[in-house]
Amino acid sequence: MFGNLLLALVGLGLAAFMVNRLYVGIGERQIKVKGITYSRSSTPIMYWIVMAMAVFGLCFGLLIGSAGAMLLLQ
Repeated sequence: MFGNLLLALVGLGLAAFMVNRLYVGIGERQIKVKGITYSRSSTPIMYWIVMAMAVFGLCFGLLIGSAGAMLLLQ
């Protein structure tokens, strides 16, 4: 029971973090990763790679969170 709750919280927390990264990346048209700023104008390829990784992380977090929630409700 506790493990399922932890799984749901970690998955949904990851999803919330990735939503924040996507919001910042789309809103400011630049995203900072480990002190390096990638923008749409100066480094478009790396910007889109980072944004794609954020989308993948969002999907993965929602998958983990929903699996934990289903296990809780079982």
